[in-house]
Amino acid sequence: MFPKSCGLLICEMPKTGELFPKGQYRVSGQVIKQVEVAVSGKYAMLQVGANNLHIVDISEPAAPKRVLNESRLGLLYGDQLMQGLAEDRYACVFWHVSGLHWYDMSNGPAPAYSGDNYPLRIGAANGLVAYQGKTLATLRGDYVLLDRHERHRLAELPVRHVGSRRHRNKNRSGWLCDMELSRRTGSMTYQQIVAMADKANFRHALWQMGEVIADLFEQVMERQPLLQNLPINDDPSSSDITKRWKRDKE
Repeated sequence: MFPKSCGLLICEMPKTGELFPKGQYRVSGQVIKQVEVAVSGKYAMLQVGANNLHIVDISEPAAPKRVLNESRLGLLYGDQLMQGLAEDRYACVFWHVSGLHWYDMSNGPAPAYSGDNYPLRIGAANGLVAYQGKTLATLRGDYVLLDRHERHRLAELPVRHVGSRRHRNKNRSGWLCDMELSRRTGSMTYQQIVAMADKANFRHALWQMGEVIADLFEQVMERQPLLQNLPINDDPSSSDITKRWKRDKE
């Protein structure tokens, strides 16, 4: 568990289902965003802050100890720690710029970077999972199985297509979120998501962002003579679009 107030909370859960706190791991001034117990009862992998990976020895729950602290090029902001181990030995972490990195969890006294890196940008929201001894990564609705020694370009690898899926469906009671979208939003219903967006005036925020972007484009065109000579077509102007947004909002 990793509630913000106490960092990583290590608990014992007997058959009764109750949780009994046994220890804590805190990082001053940082938030722990994701935890995977890569080696049961031994090592936990933690996303800490914007781009740090901590591997923590939890074999003594009352006194957890950090055994590795790494930061690679890119951010850790989603579901980016692999569930399970490739080859029953290697954990995997994905930084959004530098790609996938594998860590040897059976490396003598402490885990260490294996030296294997695949510089691929994948779908951080969908996570990584160990499958058939490899790392399964998602790619905009597709997926690919990666060996940690893989060095071929993505275009040379067999990429499998999952197929299109909609994140909402409808029954007699109205719109429903699919299970994946509900999981990502903390089990919120479609109606709750819409109500939250309305309360936050999200539509107006989008309109404001559009206005700022339009102003930036206009400033760029004023500074670049070549853009000023572009042909004019029948597309709606920014003022027309603004009027439509305001009319829809009323």
